Amino acid sequence: MTKNKVTHIDDKKSYKSTVEEVNKGLASIDHQFSIETPDLNWLEQKIIADKLALRKKFIRDILIYILIILTVGSGLIVILTQSPAIFVALQLVVTAILPIIVYFTKDKQVADG
Repeated sequence: MTKNKVTHIDDKKSYKSTVEEVNKGLASIDHQFSIETPDLNWLEQKIIADKLALRKKFIRDILIYILIILTVGSGLIVILTQSPAIFVALQLVVTAILPIIVYFTKDKQVADG
């Protein structure tokens, strides 16, 4: 392991030679590692592929949402038609619990922000 040495440059010749050596080292690093900008066609294809993936995910999420809504809705309709007392009890329980849920989720959102 090499030790880092701090040297003071007193004369202008050694300063100029040090600057030249640093510039040569930086230039050699620039030549060793080329930086390529992405091709425009590749970038456009990547954007199109990402948009398609996002669209597929969106459609999947919408279909899952609709399926859940239909399941819950049909369950509620069955409960309402078969036994209205259970439906009314479910309505009362949800109405009683909803303010508590809103209170705790609102506090979490403020604490996260």
